[in-house]
Amino acid sequence: SFTEKYFLCEDKTRKIHPALVCDGQKNCADLSDESGCDCPRRNNTVLGNQTLRLETEDFLYLHHLKTSAIFKCTHIFSGLNVCSTPGDGQPECSGTFKEGVWESKDEVKIDHFWR
Repeated sequence: SFTEKYFLCEDKTRKIHPALVCDGQKNCADLSDESGCDCPRRNNTVLGNQTLRLETEDFLYLHHLKTSAIFKCTHIFSGLNVCSTPGDGQPECSGTFKEGVWESKDEVKIDHFWR
C-alpha cells in the first residue's frame, strides 16, 4: 500500500520518505531515522525492522544515496552521521577553517569557502 513505502519513526509519531532516512538531518523526534546507518546506503536496507525501498530517481539526485557516498562522517551542520562522497567538491563533513580555507574530512581543501 501507499503508506508502507514510508519509514515509521520508532516512537510512531510520524512517517517519512525513505530518502530522508540516514541523510544527516533529524526527521524523527527520537532520531530513529539517523540511528544505525551504514555507508554506502543501499536499496532494501533494513533499519529498525523496516525495509527501506527507494526509486531509481532517489539515487540519482540525492548525494547521500549515491553509490560513491562511501565515507561515514559527522555532518557539517547537523552534527549527525551522514554518508558522503569524498572528493566530489561538496563539503558535507565536519572539518576546520584556517586562514580562509575550509578543510573538511571528505574534501581535502576548498579554497576561499567564505568569500
